[in-house]
Amino acid sequence: MGGALLVTLREGFEGALIVSIVLAYLRQIGRRDAFRQVWFGVVAALGVSTIVGAAAYHLLGGLEGDLEHIVFAGVSLVAVAILTWMIFWMRSQSRTIGRRLRQQVERALESESRLGVASVAFFAVLRESLETVLFMLALLLGANRLEWAIGGALGVVGAVLLGYLAYQGGSRINLRLFFTITGALLLVIAAGLIAKSVAWLQESGVVPIFLGHVWDLREQPVVGHGMVSDLLHGLFGWNPWPSALEVVAWLLYVAIVGWLLFGARPRSGTSQSEPVGQRA
Repeated sequence: MGGALLVTLREGFEGALIVSIVLAYLRQIGRRDAFRQVWFGVVAALGVSTIVGAAAYHLLGGLEGDLEHIVFAGVSLVAVAILTWMIFWMRSQSRTIGRRLRQQVERALESESRLGVASVAFFAVLRESLETVLFMLALLLGANRLEWAIGGALGVVGAVLLGYLAYQGGSRINLRLFFTITGALLLVIAAGLIAKSVAWLQESGVVPIFLGHVWDLREQPVVGHGMVSDLLHGLFGWNPWPSALEVVAWLLYVAIVGWLLFGARPRSGTSQSEPVGQRA
């Protein structure tokens, strides 16, 4: 549940932030008449993502045996690659995303196209929603569906509330801090997906089990099974009976990506974003 909550909160807030920036800017320049275009683009993007997600879930649900494990591992590794890229991209773009969106809206309004502003919202939200679909599918594989759904729903609610506050307040939001913290948490979730992928590939026989299993805590009451074990599994990919390669893959990803994310010296300048409605 924790992983699904964090993914939908982070990705959902990115989408909600985009919408709030566009709406706040339109409100500032007196173009509330274009609000309908924005919402048309948002609804269309969410509709396309929902169809893609449903189709992908249907296809994955029909797999069995070793093929199922191999495909699950492939989906998870693709999700990790995109998730890793997204963490670094948003970390570098958080200070300029508002200005770039306002410039796109200005060009759309100048073109006088009825779908100009809608297209800005559509493609921006579509990217975030498709990323969310991929991440959520990867987290769903082998997970408790009810906990996954509850966590995802709570994350969406939180993202909508944050987006609403951004639109209403127009205050300085420390986006860099938000994306740094959530990026660190997503890092360990991605590491868990890598470890799960290794386990699936080993179960299918594609990757051999080197050196056996590191520990066996399956019979332990807290970390071996139950609510705490499930929570750790959802957040960090915890496995009470991992192979050595699973542990090595988890540690290597966290060490390498963590160093690249936090080891580099931050650029000078304020870490806060400009007000969401400020004109470029």
